Amino acid sequence: MNRARFAFLLVFIVLLTFTLACSLVARPTAPPRPDDATVGPASTVEPPMPTATALPPTAVVPPANTTPFHYNGIEFDYPNALAGSLEAQTVAEISGGDVAPWEIGPEYRQVAFQGYVLPDTFHVPQMLVYPVERFIELNPAVGDVVDDLRAVLANPAAAYESLPLLPPWNAAQLIHVQVQAIQFKNGSGIRYLTQYAQSASPINNRDLFYTFQGLTNDGQYYISLVLPVSHPSLPATFEEFMAGTDYNAFAGEYVSYLSQVTMDLNALAPESFTPSLPDLDAMLATLSVR
Repeated sequence: MNRARFAFLLVFIVLLTFTLACSLVARPTAPPRPDDATVGPASTVEPPMPTATALPPTAVVPPANTTPFHYNGIEFDYPNALAGSLEAQTVAEISGGDVAPWEIGPEYRQVAFQGYVLPDTFHVPQMLVYPVERFIELNPAVGDVVDDLRAVLANPAAAYESLPLLPPWNAAQLIHVQVQAIQFKNGSGIRYLTQYAQSASPINNRDLFYTFQGLTNDGQYYISLVLPVSHPSLPATFEEFMAGTDYNAFAGEYVSYLSQVTMDLNALAPESFTPSLPDLDAMLATLSVR
């Protein structure tokens, strides 16, 4: 094995593991996966990637066929083609000295997209609505993520090495592309496509997802939306990409690889993804959270 590449890979994994262990502050939305693409905190990790520029809000055109959804102060219209149905619940608070730090969190509202248009993906398609004040009371580190989001919203056209995401996950943000500021009925946020992993992993359709991170205008509620997305130019899975590829050679060129993938994905038309990014943006434009 090439010693230089082995050293690069070892240092990359050790730094990721150390940084993520120090930065976990809330419950994960999905359990860690032992191989390549588990999800993790975005705001405190410095990934080996170029910066990207967020675009200011643009007008959105709603899809023709939508269904209204209402649950306990959450209202929005979702495209009929996106999911078969939506199911909502209020998840109880978890706290106490005997609770692991990453499991601590306030009572929150969860909306699950059942019968989602992409069935074989790693991430659970869902919207989470957190009470900001209580979340920070239980875990002060969450305040840093909220502050990061406010900074992005104050200057969405700036370049950022990583973008905020709640709840934090135990892996690193590899890329963020197709960044767009979005305004909803009583708030605003940022949407982007991203992928998380604990090691050098190829960007693929099983693990790539659309996320929206937003705040209500009064600062009371934090909205986190995670929806898997795919594009025909990407490999279906980690395994498909790595078939016949030397992993050590791939890891040795990982920074260059991420830079190229970032440029390639940013150059694609937003409507060329599945589901269409403009359709998801239009859904968010109808959102109201009380």
